Amino acid sequence: MVKARTVRSMFVLDENTPREIAPLAWMLGQWRGWGVIAGSHAAPATPDSSGESDQNTPATSADSDDVPDQMVIEEITCEAVGTQMRMVTRIYSASSRVQSLDPSASTEEGLAALVEQDLINEETVYVSVMPTTQELPPPGQFQTRELTASGADQKGLATLWAGVSMGPRVRMISDAIARSPRAQPVEEASRMFGLVAGELMWAQDVTMVGAGESITSISGRLMRIDEGDAVTSDSARTPSNAAANHGGVDVQDSDD
Repeated sequence: MVKARTVRSMFVLDENTPREIAPLAWMLGQWRGWGVIAGSHAAPATPDSSGESDQNTPATSADSDDVPDQMVIEEITCEAVGTQMRMVTRIYSASSRVQSLDPSASTEEGLAALVEQDLINEETVYVSVMPTTQELPPPGQFQTRELTASGADQKGLATLWAGVSMGPRVRMISDAIARSPRAQPVEEASRMFGLVAGELMWAQDVTMVGAGESITSISGRLMRIDEGDAVTSDSARTPSNAAANHGGVDVQDSDD
């Protein structure tokens, strides 16, 4: 169990990992944890008279107030595919064993308090690191790298992303969005990923069509699980304690 606020999170980097995605190597592997979906985002898109979702009709504030925030279980798997990183995110509904869950609860505490139920959404994103002519930084230092990504979820929300990585931090902003009738009416989106005390923290902010302001639609904290572990619905995992370096560069957790 991670007790310190800031630790070195070390992992074994496969020697076959493409050099092109080395800046994202700290994300590779399987992660499992818990998070929160905002009530306004958990609410389904408004159906029109034909039964299809009206993408141009945002939920009203009254609608949002009627839908409480939803605790969820999250799984993220990142793997090298050619010269890209494929990131598959699965979100499951969950029932709680406790009356209330502290928002600051660790990954293990959150998983112990929740029981996995149905799959809510699944998304696949392919991330590419833009080439650079810069020399690799010395061990313990990082350089900013530009990213591009594209992906879609099972509800038909497809997004092109532009972003940057800086050590164990990634920020992505939507560049273009396409929506099927079943998709949430998202107009703009941004995501942040970071490694904090050995846990993968992430959050997504979205602006819905006609809303005018952004909200944090989903957030999560996950821990790395060993490749041999079976992912079950209601048991926490112990993070790997294996050690290695990131292409000669140690991965240092963020303090934020």
